[in-house]
Amino acid sequence: MKKIIMMFLGLALFIAAGAQEVEKETFLYSVKGTDSLYLDKYDGIGQQELKPCVIFIHGGHFSSGDRGDGSGYFKYLARNGYTVVSISYRLGFKGVDVKNAQVYDLAQMEKLLSGTIDMAVEDLFDATGFILANAAEWKVDPKMIIASGTSAGAITVLQSEYYICNGHRFAAKLPAGFNYAGICAFAGAIYSPDDITWAKKPCPIMMFHGNADDTVPYDALRLPANGGFFGSKYIAATLRAQQSPYLFYTVVDTAHEVAWYKTIVELREDVIYFYRVLSLNRNPMMIDTEVRIVGRPERKKTFTMEDFIRSTFGESK
Repeated sequence: MKKIIMMFLGLALFIAAGAQEVEKETFLYSVKGTDSLYLDKYDGIGQQELKPCVIFIHGGHFSSGDRGDGSGYFKYLARNGYTVVSISYRLGFKGVDVKNAQVYDLAQMEKLLSGTIDMAVEDLFDATGFILANAAEWKVDPKMIIASGTSAGAITVLQSEYYICNGHRFAAKLPAGFNYAGICAFAGAIYSPDDITWAKKPCPIMMFHGNADDTVPYDALRLPANGGFFGSKYIAATLRAQQSPYLFYTVVDTAHEVAWYKTIVELREDVIYFYRVLSLNRNPMMIDTEVRIVGRPERKKTFTMEDFIRSTFGESK
């Protein structure tokens, strides 16, 4: 009987230890006016070797969302040898009055969109700088930092890489010569006043997108004032043209649910594959994958600026 009791006590201690195998710490990384910006760091307890780091930027239409969203996914990555840093950032669409007629002035909307994305990019670069400053203490390999995000967060990480490669002034916040080891975007896009042109080749980029997305364009959305909002399909074509490594994963007749955490958890093994093979090992591959869900009905594929406004602010003109 004594042996049985000891066995169960040992099992209970083992289970308790497993439940606490990931440690979470919170840090203030930047103060912007009245905004105090925090990040949460997830690490596997007892992992002493130098590790890659995944920065995660949540979605929410640039108006909502929380850095704690997806904590189960972060813990999964931490258990697999990654330091995960989930950040808060300034939300440029938060509090925008959708009944204000200026919101529906498309030129004004484009200006608001550009400024909102830039604000998020600036915060991501500040968070990256904070991680680099603490890399030695955190045992993070500064050459193995991956930026990932969903929806608004996916737009932010793609825009960040575009700015690094094109020498945007925000990139001066980062150490000279720094680039991410990889970008992983769930339903993202890049805003540009001109067609996308990469002054230098980007790091490996992974993109998941539904080709019937009704929130972020899957292809190119030409804007009325100038430029465009370029989605994953368009970005993949530019990468293919210059032979830059990427993985482009299209889900046919699927809308914005590709950016939901449920979908990300389902695809987590594909994400780990990208992290290990394309980003960290730098294998020069270009991969296009198309997935069709059996029985899923055909959905509308067109996307307009009015669609973006409606999906973002919940109203139509």
